[in-house]
Amino acid sequence: MKIEHRIIGFSFLFGIIIWVIDSLLDSLFFHKELSGGVLIFDMPALIWIIGFIIFGIILARVVAGQKRAEELLKESEKTLRTITDTAKDAIVMMDDNGAISFWNPAAEKIFKYTSQEALGKELHAFLGSPRHYEAYKEGFKRFKDTGEGFAVGKTLELQALRRDGVEIPIELSLSAIQVKGKWYSTGIIRDISERKKSEAELKKHRGQLEERVKERTAELITANEHLH
Repeated sequence: MKIEHRIIGFSFLFGIIIWVIDSLLDSLFFHKELSGGVLIFDMPALIWIIGFIIFGIILARVVAGQKRAEELLKESEKTLRTITDTAKDAIVMMDDNGAISFWNPAAEKIFKYTSQEALGKELHAFLGSPRHYEAYKEGFKRFKDTGEGFAVGKTLELQALRRDGVEIPIELSLSAIQVKGKWYSTGIIRDISERKKSEAELKKHRGQLEERVKERTAELITANEHLH
C-alpha cells in the first residue's frame, strides 16, 4: 500500500480511537449510558473523526509531493551524472575559495589526476602556469565579489599543466553561477593538442607548397628569359 494511503488509514483509525475514548470518558465522568453497549456518537466525536481524516489527506498530499520531488531530484542528479561521466570534454567546477569542487572522468583522462587527487586543490595552482599565478589572484578577487572576470562568458585558448608537468593547449569555456550568494565557476575544457598539431603540420605543408611555387615560378621566368 502506498504511504499516503497508510497515512489516511491511520488518521481515520486515530479518529475512531478518539471517538471511543470520548465516549468512554462521557460514560465514566458524565454518567452517560451506553445505549445497548453502543458507543455514544455525538457531534464532537464526528468532528474529531472528520478532522483527523482531513489532516490525514493533507499530510498524505504533502508526503506524496515531497516524495515526488525527491524522485525528480534523484532522476535529475542521475541524468546530470550520466552527462558529465560520458562527456568527452573535461568539466571542472571551482568554488568561491578557488578550490576544485567537481572533476569528471574526462578531466581525469586529460590531466592524469583522479578526482580524489584533484578535489579540494586550488584550481589555478593545480593546473595553471606559475608565471600567470599573480595575475590570476588579482582577477579572482574581482570574480569572488562580482562573478565577473576576463575569461567569464568566453571561450579562450590557454595552456594548462598536466600531471607530468607538460603544458598542453586547451580550449576553455568558462561560466559563473551564484549559489547562496557565493560565486562558483564551471569550466568546460577541451584538449586541443591534436588540433594544434594538425594546424602546425598544415601550416608547414602550406609553407613548403608556397616555397615550391616560388621556386617553380622562378624556374619558369628563367626559362622564359632563355627562350626570348
